[in-house]
Amino acid sequence: MKKFIYIFIVVAVLFDAFVNYLGRIGIVFELLPEAMGAMVLVIVAYELANRRPLTVPPRYLVLFSLFLLFLIFGWITNHVNSGAVLGGIRNYFRYMPIFLLPFLYRIDDEDITKILKLILLLAVLQIPVTLYQRFLERGIVSTGDHVTGTLALSSLLSVFLIMCVSVALGCFVQKKLPIIKFAIIIPLLFFPTTINETKGTFFMLPFALLVPSFVYAIKAKKVLQILPVIGVFCVLFFGFIKLYDASIGSQREERDLIGFLTSPEKLKGYLLKEDELEKAWGRFGYTVEVGRLDAINHAYRHITKDITTGFFGYGAGNVSQGINKLTVGEFKKYEQFIPQFTTVSSMLWETGFTGMVFLAVGLVMFWRESNYLVSTGGIVGALALGWTGVLSVYFLALGYKHIMNCGAISILFWFFNGLLVQRAMELRLKQRKDQFNSLGSNSSYEP
Repeated sequence: MKKFIYIFIVVAVLFDAFVNYLGRIGIVFELLPEAMGAMVLVIVAYELANRRPLTVPPRYLVLFSLFLLFLIFGWITNHVNSGAVLGGIRNYFRYMPIFLLPFLYRIDDEDITKILKLILLLAVLQIPVTLYQRFLERGIVSTGDHVTGTLALSSLLSVFLIMCVSVALGCFVQKKLPIIKFAIIIPLLFFPTTINETKGTFFMLPFALLVPSFVYAIKAKKVLQILPVIGVFCVLFFGFIKLYDASIGSQREERDLIGFLTSPEKLKGYLLKEDELEKAWGRFGYTVEVGRLDAINHAYRHITKDITTGFFGYGAGNVSQGINKLTVGEFKKYEQFIPQFTTVSSMLWETGFTGMVFLAVGLVMFWRESNYLVSTGGIVGALALGWTGVLSVYFLALGYKHIMNCGAISILFWFFNGLLVQRAMELRLKQRKDQFNSLGSNSSYEP
């Protein structure tokens, strides 16, 4: 099973590259991560059938069950066709079974270290791939939009690498990564984000570095401990600006990052493509250029027309593109508003405000588990500390891209959350047992 996990992670990070570069042969790899996710579900069902205990904390079973029940009510309320229902199940549950793997097969500390090293190797592999894409594949051009590494989009590559930076920082702060290795690894992880033209790095990097630092400082009561991290942050932050401008801004004035951030018009144009949203409102078939905030605004204005859609949305899978014509619901009707631009816009369209509440509750619960494990030390404490930054970046990225559709990020997200929840449950049970034994040994019998 451990070998299966290693293979799963490799496939998750590399399959987009196979699809892009192997032509017709690459189509075979397109659904491979989902097929492996289905295999996990079969494995879970098999183990349960053989009466192997699955000791998942009840609150998570309740949350997932309530979410599924909520989706069912949404499908019934909106009269969603069966094909779109299947598409909705695929969109929201295809990688979730991976969460259960650590509860069936315990992942020990040595295995965690090996898995993190494997992910580091895959992350460093992005350097030669991005260099090829940036300077050789299409010649030297003035845009880095096509620099995706082995992922589907350049923005998703940046999110993935920034999350890796956060975990590396957690390992360094918890003394599981020597300073020399840390000084080598961070630039290697960070370099591809400087040549792939993703301004989101500018906003996500502070959370990836500062959130784990402040969490550790509060837990360990060592405020001065975060000063070196702030120094690292400043170097990376200003280094990113200089490299970004050197590779892109020098060729095109509008790509100057400082000029972009200090210009209200350019910043607004990045987030809001439409000057007057009302011009395109309700004109189906009219092509509009949609920004990130536009996509969210469109979703908000549509679902608030009716209290039912505000609560349930239009149904999971009903406003998604689908993998074929059979799984498409009403996507064509709302296609011009780019409902799947970001995870926030997509979930608002399909699950309304209630779906966003479920998502927020889940992230808070995962955060609590990570925060709880930070003080344990060791590789688990290091991973948990870095994961507080990962969850912060994930939260920001929900309004940046549709990261739930990214196999690499989603698979690692569910696997490590399951791992940390399992370790937190294990630690709580041990502490309660020790506390009970301590009370028993301290009590005396008096006839």
